[in-house]
Amino acid sequence: MSDFNFDLFEDESILPHRSKLYHLPMVGRGTGQQESLLDYVHRLALAHRLRVMDLLSMLVIPETSIQVGDYRLRFSKKHSRTINGYGKYARELSEALSKLTGVSGLEVGTFIPWQTLFDPQAGGLLYPKRRWCPTCIDDADRDGHPIIIPLLWSVRCVSHCPVHLSTLVDCCATCGAQPKYIAETMAIGRCEKCGHSLGWRAGLLETNAPISPRQQFAVKAISEMIALSHAAGDFGRPELLASILKEVAKATSGGSVFTLAKKLRVGPHTLAAWVNLDSRPRLDAFIEVCYRIGHSPIDLLSGKALGQRLVLRPGAPPEPRRLHRLSAPQVAAIEAEISQIIQSETVFMDANSLAIKHNTSLGFLKYRLPQAYASLTAHRKRTQAKLHEASLAERSTKARQVVRELFSHGTHVPISRLKVALKQAKLNYTCPHVQKAAKSELSLLRQSQMDFIREASRDDVIGGSRVDHA
Repeated sequence: MSDFNFDLFEDESILPHRSKLYHLPMVGRGTGQQESLLDYVHRLALAHRLRVMDLLSMLVIPETSIQVGDYRLRFSKKHSRTINGYGKYARELSEALSKLTGVSGLEVGTFIPWQTLFDPQAGGLLYPKRRWCPTCIDDADRDGHPIIIPLLWSVRCVSHCPVHLSTLVDCCATCGAQPKYIAETMAIGRCEKCGHSLGWRAGLLETNAPISPRQQFAVKAISEMIALSHAAGDFGRPELLASILKEVAKATSGGSVFTLAKKLRVGPHTLAAWVNLDSRPRLDAFIEVCYRIGHSPIDLLSGKALGQRLVLRPGAPPEPRRLHRLSAPQVAAIEAEISQIIQSETVFMDANSLAIKHNTSLGFLKYRLPQAYASLTAHRKRTQAKLHEASLAERSTKARQVVRELFSHGTHVPISRLKVALKQAKLNYTCPHVQKAAKSELSLLRQSQMDFIREASRDDVIGGSRVDHA
């Protein structure tokens, strides 16, 4: 009998739980080039050969409490841009993706680790458009590496790439299109509209604006904060920031937070609100205060800066608050103008446009003229509805005229000819009202033609019978 050892089959180790999606590692952990969660979703969809929105709506979002329903397009345009932040979508999607892929700690691709320090509304956090460094994309494309969009590029106060010190761009250099947040081609570094590479172009570096000390500080500061990832909980505490600011005020301004704010040329009440824990700072405002104090956020929050000599760098003075109050005669003039506007059945004015016209605010109009404001809003809605109905009726009438013109040249009117004729008349066949009017008119004309033919045939039969009878 052969001497085989079957002890291997007695191993009772438990295999890891299989994940529903690929166990795709997140790139750049613990560095300033940390991959963003939004980019991770795109790379995951590319690995599965799926559309990004299909991956989200069919596999990821059902694992969350997010209600998308039939509003996929709205989610793609509006809500998906907050995935890199620290709000509802960032939290729930990172947890769901970790569960589906088996990759833990995907929240490091967002600003969730710093959420306790900053404004709950995430003000001043994310740039409102997609941005990238063309040289980084060109290098990755040329070397055959995957296209990685770092979290750093999505921050509002970051304007340059830390690797090449080149300006981040938000539109295609070939066609000028701005990529959507959910864009299939971003994972391969291509423009969704024209298909050209989003990478480096000849002459791009010559047009780059030089990076200023303030911009360089912001890039370095945010990179350090992102690299800290999970350890951010030790620094991202509002009470720690309040105590640090008090210490800075003691070292430079005799302990007065208002004097410190005056020296830094920032809003005194804003700085006092941070110290008193009445509000939490916006990220861009916090970075600006750190720059004016002269130390990075990590050095400041860790207390390292307090052991050094502080040299304040005041910035531009804060803009004075604009008052929108108007005198009684001015308010009366606006009320009279509103009364005149609501008399018209074809002309309307938006309340915000009226406020700008009179150098005031919408809130002031709503406060001082509540009834006139309500009348103006109701008039705008009513007039817009009438104009819309008139426009639809005009387009329907015009479509019927186009069909009658075509039908007069021949009873056979194919859809292709109808579309061309409507386009020449500056009408769109895809418009439901235009299409319905055109088809309805064409059906009536064909029915009328058939009735005429039947009537003529009946007359011929009757006439022939009379002749035979005679």
